[in-house]
Amino acid sequence: MAQRPKQHNRPGEQGGKDFWERICLVTRKDQNLTRAQARYPESTLISLASQAGRCRPGNSTAHGHAGLPESDGADMAYFPEQIRIVLPVPGFDFLRGQARPSALNRTGLADSATAHP
Repeated sequence: MAQRPKQHNRPGEQGGKDFWERICLVTRKDQNLTRAQARYPESTLISLASQAGRCRPGNSTAHGHAGLPESDGADMAYFPEQIRIVLPVPGFDFLRGQARPSALNRTGLADSATAHP
């Protein structure tokens, strides 16, 4: 895992990701993840970022969750939800959905019956 930021920081012609400006590393307290366990939140977060519409992920990794024991799957499903809560604190809001404009009534005020959440 420590090699991943170094790989991404290489020039683009060397396979790096030269478009990024900031990095946020997310770890677990036990630091004991199998490859399958690490892939679960990765693919889930990529999917959530795509759905939120705030960015276009440069990684289309879709590992799926096959081969992950049910207990590990339940544990890993909780992990992306916690990441979603914590990331906006340091300013990483790409997982938050975009706000939709409210429907305005004739007075210019949002009509609670037609406004979208």
